[in-house]
Amino acid sequence: MKRNKVKLFGDGEIEFYIDEENKDNIIDFLDEKGMDKLRHIFSRICNGKQPPKDVYSQENYDKNIKDVTAIKFKGTFNNARIYCKDYGKNKPRIIEK
Repeated sequence: MKRNKVKLFGDGEIEFYIDEENKDNIIDFLDEKGMDKLRHIFSRICNGKQPPKDVYSQENYDKNIKDVTAIKFKGTFNNARIYCKDYGKNKPRIIEK
């Protein structure tokens, strides 16, 4: 089932989208502290640097699932994760939640 997406931010080469249906819940979850962390991770990706695995890593826990990445929020977020699909082979690179 194809879902609609909304662009959260991007620079033309790499774009980050979130699910339109869950947009408000995702943004509420990220509050100011979480959004700063997400922007930091995104900035590292845009600058060609891989974010540390403890905050951004693939979690392909099933052979049928590929290129699924977890953005990990620790501390006050109780180790919550946002799972996303990274379409890194496309131009622009698209990361969707």
